[in-house]
Amino acid sequence: MKLKRSLYNIAFGLLSQLIILSLGLIIPRLFLLAYGSEVNGLFSSVGQIFGYVALLEAGIGAATIQVLYKPVVAGDKSSINHILSATKKYYKKVSFYYFACIVVISLLYPMLIHSNINKLYIGFIVFLQGLSGVINFYFQATLKQLLLAEGKNYIETNVSMMTHIITSFARVFLILSSANIVLIQLVYLLTTILEMLFYYFYFKKKYPWLHLHAKPDFSSLQQKNAFLIHQISGLIFSSTDMLLLSFFCSFKVVSVYAIYNLIFVSLNTLVGTLHNGVSFALGHTYHENKQEYLKLHDAYDHYYITFIFSIISLTYILIEPFMKIYTNGINDIDYIDSYLPFLFCTIQLLTCTRIISNNLIRIAGHMKKTIPNTIIESCINLSISLLLVQDMGLYGVLIGTICALLYRTTDIIFYANQKIINRSPIKIYKTIGVNCGLFSVVVFLNARFVLQIGTYFDFIKIGLLLSAIIIPIYFIINSILSMESFRYVYKKIQGKLILRS
Repeated sequence: MKLKRSLYNIAFGLLSQLIILSLGLIIPRLFLLAYGSEVNGLFSSVGQIFGYVALLEAGIGAATIQVLYKPVVAGDKSSINHILSATKKYYKKVSFYYFACIVVISLLYPMLIHSNINKLYIGFIVFLQGLSGVINFYFQATLKQLLLAEGKNYIETNVSMMTHIITSFARVFLILSSANIVLIQLVYLLTTILEMLFYYFYFKKKYPWLHLHAKPDFSSLQQKNAFLIHQISGLIFSSTDMLLLSFFCSFKVVSVYAIYNLIFVSLNTLVGTLHNGVSFALGHTYHENKQEYLKLHDAYDHYYITFIFSIISLTYILIEPFMKIYTNGINDIDYIDSYLPFLFCTIQLLTCTRIISNNLIRIAGHMKKTIPNTIIESCINLSISLLLVQDMGLYGVLIGTICALLYRTTDIIFYANQKIINRSPIKIYKTIGVNCGLFSVVVFLNARFVLQIGTYFDFIKIGLLLSAIIIPIYFIINSILSMESFRYVYKKIQGKLILRS
């Protein structure tokens, strides 16, 4: 069952992300051509603002998923009801605070930033963006946590994919019609309402035993404040850069950051689908069999890091040619920069190499014990970014993020290995070292060979050719250097094939 759900999660997740990635690249370009870099920067900044306001969620979702693993494995429906009842009460409270925040921000933000865009429009865009968050927290956030804990990510993925497709087509139509930017934002709110209705009818039919008015088990969510602090740290990496640029630089610089970041966020979401598709299996196995979990952890971590480095290597080679094609005809600011691909790739590599170790910290219930470390990470990022942003602009905020990630990624890997599974982290550092060496070769060769890519067709053709070369090289070398992980995966695949035959 776990394998079947994992495959569903990965298959539907990859399909969804490919569609979302395609649409996510089309719409910003249309925005840039129709409304300019300033409007594109505004929409990007508003999205980041509500990333901060979402901190009111206070780690409820992450804490709920972790505590649900055990009763889900045991089939304890009574405990699930008590836990989700507590979750629902927390989310209701959050939704009221969230609404108050969006009213205040929609009034203040237009007065705090310098822009040629109508301030009334900015206020409405902020309000409509925030209202979608209110609906999500109040009506459907609790239900989503159960799906994720059960490993049914594919349901949420398919719903999100459909609403995203509807939203995207509606936005394309409005942009091509030169509609008011407020009306474009309104579309997102309307599709959020459609999503809410789907979850209501789905759970009413599929989960008749679910009672969110049961006696709430607040004690089960006692680690939610620890998750909150960790979420603040994570949010700093995803949101601070863009906000600092909007205050100290301009919306046009924000637009440059947003376009590069769009590629890496989409890529991160795409490869993250692989992890999210099986993360529930890691959580279930940890509570069922610690020895089996350790073998699964090692093999999965090894090949996940290998996959990440291979994909980022491809991205590093292709991103500059892609940006030249993508931003062709947009002249209000220069989007081509030879240093930005390396900085963004470094951030992505540092972020992804710690994911499996960080997941172990979560499922082992050590979030509270690692609070001081994540606070240090946030302080490093904020202080260095603030120090450098005025003189170095976009480079400054990226360097601040890299410095903080260097500290925290090392810390997470050491903690997960030494404090939870009681061993040296040398195995994972060996994997990272090998892949860093391979990535260095890619950087070296890329500096000496110029790819002739002038059209999207050339981009796809060369991209597929490079994928067929680079990804196998990474996996072959890493398999040779870690035969233990290779044999574990081989035996698992062989066992599944024998059972099916």
